[in-house]
Amino acid sequence: MLSRDWINNSKVKPGRPNKQNAHFIKLYRTNLIDIVKHKKLDLVEAGLLLLILSLVGWQTPYIINPVTGKNMSAAEIATYLNQDRGHTSDILDRLTNKGIITKVSRGNGRANHYMLNVNIGFYGKTIDDINHVNVFKDCAYEPRLEIKYKQTPSVNK
Repeated sequence: MLSRDWINNSKVKPGRPNKQNAHFIKLYRTNLIDIVKHKKLDLVEAGLLLLILSLVGWQTPYIINPVTGKNMSAAEIATYLNQDRGHTSDILDRLTNKGIITKVSRGNGRANHYMLNVNIGFYGKTIDDINHVNVFKDCAYEPRLEIKYKQTPSVNK
């Protein structure tokens, strides 16, 4: 007999109960298919990529702490995701080598920060710093479709 646990018998239509708090991330399917097909992410890399998508900052490719809004290091990402620091760092390096993310060196012994390739996913409509798009030019991942971004208009006070 087939399990019917997955069937929704509720009279309430599915949807967002509070649209003001609903957030989105744009994923560029054409490029994701290309990554799956040609980069051959293993399940661990794909899993961390999925988790990282939830940490992308608003109108920036930086991986940020959703509570503090601050850029995150490998150790902070691992801690936030409740994962082993060394293992997480190794997977971040593998994703960096494949051009899926980039490591932003801060120098002077300070922890690196990370950015998601803007041709894979993005959280927002415009980008705060258009130079962040250029970070992914000539990286290990050459997207099948290059995504165009507009600079967030600055607000003059």
